[in-house]
Amino acid sequence: MSSDDHRARKVSDACEVVVGIDGSEHSRFALKWASDEAKHRGVTLRILFAQISDPEHVPDWYEPGSGDLSPGGAIVDDAVGW
Repeated sequence: MSSDDHRARKVSDACEVVVGIDGSEHSRFALKWASDEAKHRGVTLRILFAQISDPEHVPDWYEPGSGDLSPGGAIVDDAVGW
């Protein structure tokens, strides 16, 4: 088995897709791609949200303190369409 075959096999055997987001527009695109890829593969999507302070790129519809949804949760919902 060549190294390329071995590498491809490892990727296809993956049991989850992991994506890191910070609320930026670029990370929203990455999250959408990762969501589609996880659905296509039939695997778990693991989302890592990181922030230093309040995120600057929350969706316009998000209202802080209006429920159980955090700013990170709003970003995920907006990007993935939940």
